[in-house]
Amino acid sequence: MVFSCPSGYRELVPDFFALNPGFYKQLPRACCGAPGTGPYNFNLTAKCGEPGATACADPKTHWSWDGIHLTEAAYGHIARGWLHGPFGDQPIVQNS
Repeated sequence: MVFSCPSGYRELVPDFFALNPGFYKQLPRACCGAPGTGPYNFNLTAKCGEPGATACADPKTHWSWDGIHLTEAAYGHIARGWLHGPFGDQPIVQNS
């Protein structure tokens, strides 16, 4: 089904495949999780805040907070990509 945009609105087309470049050098390990439980630091029996789980020293260096939720740094990266490019067909903020 195709929708048309009302006058004065822009349609934004996300490029979800472009979301990764800001974190491509970092393994997808959870900041808060169970150390030593595989490459992702994630274990359903030791979730963040439960016994056996620990948090990393600097969440800004991780894109995953607990193996399920993103970190503030990841959300900031995504927001900047939407606002200024390159994650949308047209950035929300247009540079003049």
